[in-house]
Amino acid sequence: MRARTVIKSMRDADERRISRLLSTAADDVRECVGASVAYALLMTEEGRLTCVAAAPTGRAPLPPFDPPEGWDRAGVSRPWAATGAPAEQWLLAAPLERTGMLEPAGVLVALCDARPAPSEVRSASCLARYAADVLDIARENERLRGEASVANGLAEVLEAAFAASGDAVLVLDLDGRVVRWNDACEALYGWSVRDAVGRVLPMVESSARTAALRHLRQAAANACFDRRQIMHVTASGHPLAVDVSILPVADPDGTAGTVVIVARESERARQLDVRSALADSALRRLAAPLTALTGFAQLLSRDYVLRDPVGRKEVVQSLSARCAEVETAIEEVRAAQRLLDTGSRLSLAPLDLSRAIVESSARVSTRREIHLATGEARLAMADPWVAERTLDSLMRLLDANHPRDVRFSVRAAVRGDASVASISVPCEPWAGTPPWSDEFGVHVTRLFAERHGGTFEMGGDGATNEIRIVLPAAEGRTTDG
Repeated sequence: MRARTVIKSMRDADERRISRLLSTAADDVRECVGASVAYALLMTEEGRLTCVAAAPTGRAPLPPFDPPEGWDRAGVSRPWAATGAPAEQWLLAAPLERTGMLEPAGVLVALCDARPAPSEVRSASCLARYAADVLDIARENERLRGEASVANGLAEVLEAAFAASGDAVLVLDLDGRVVRWNDACEALYGWSVRDAVGRVLPMVESSARTAALRHLRQAAANACFDRRQIMHVTASGHPLAVDVSILPVADPDGTAGTVVIVARESERARQLDVRSALADSALRRLAAPLTALTGFAQLLSRDYVLRDPVGRKEVVQSLSARCAEVETAIEEVRAAQRLLDTGSRLSLAPLDLSRAIVESSARVSTRREIHLATGEARLAMADPWVAERTLDSLMRLLDANHPRDVRFSVRAAVRGDASVASISVPCEPWAGTPPWSDEFGVHVTRLFAERHGGTFEMGGDGATNEIRIVLPAAEGRTTDG
């Protein structure tokens, strides 16, 4: 609600700013040609001219009207009927246009008792072009403020997640100095936020700090997620075995300037169930788009970006793309949360599992071909909303970890009272489990199958690797080909 109010106030402020800008432009044109009255008109999405300013101040605006012939060309003519001016007056039109515009954004109109001279028409046109430039900048700033508002909203979400996390989350700079320290860190290590922030690796023994700092900088230089078990110490000096996940956070220039560490006791880590594994993989799933989003959002505050229209547009486009990636990742995590919450009731419905996998692949990658082999299967019972997001997550993972020329094949089958969909991938055989078996798409798919009373299996015969999803069947059969 608060974010909606802030965005509305920003939009209102921008509209008032644009209105003042065009009011000044109309008054300048009126004085330039000695007109009795001048109007600033903008073209709406509906294709009508709408009066947003009139000069002198206090002059009643014109009602919206359809643009007359020639409205988008600078020149002098008799008054348009919509102005209501006497026929003996003259109307000067100066379109709000600039280089690269397909159509003027609007037009400045002045009503004169005497016919304006050609020099006055040129002067009015120059004023209109300048006003069009400033108007374009004002509208671009409005779009940038909207994008920045989205980024700030996501920052608030991340801040809330940092504060509410049940795991110890700390942020270190590359000198090992504590920048952030959440409440769970205090519960795990014993130092309060006030005591910890600003100190260099307080949870590491002094004799091990040089090696720990070297590893920290190496992780940042490699810009990759790392996970390991290490020994820390508490504020009381007791040793503490912890599992840590290390996530470098890149600055706008692409280099990692800080490192996020998520720590938990190893005794608890050895007893991790699917919730913890899924949480870790979800963190990795969100890490890349969130890091990129933060970098592009920070770029919007740089003066050289704000002064460069081309660069500004590229940053906004990149920011929008990353926002879409974050939205997709959050939807997948929401589906996982629904699966984790055993108190929630799934909305079961008949689902053609094999065809759903093929459709998911088409959504995830337009460049990936997937073959639906002939096979008879029974319809599965599943939650459609969760199924779509789960399968998208799995297919996105498979697509990212296999060459583009490898063709997936899906086969439908019946196993007793269950519906089976097998995804076959002809490529190098896996040695045991795939290297990406700890990723989010695998965890959430396994949870999806188990939560629905089915199974999720991965294996191969040496020539073909296979992923098999088995779900309880519904009434009815389907033959795919």
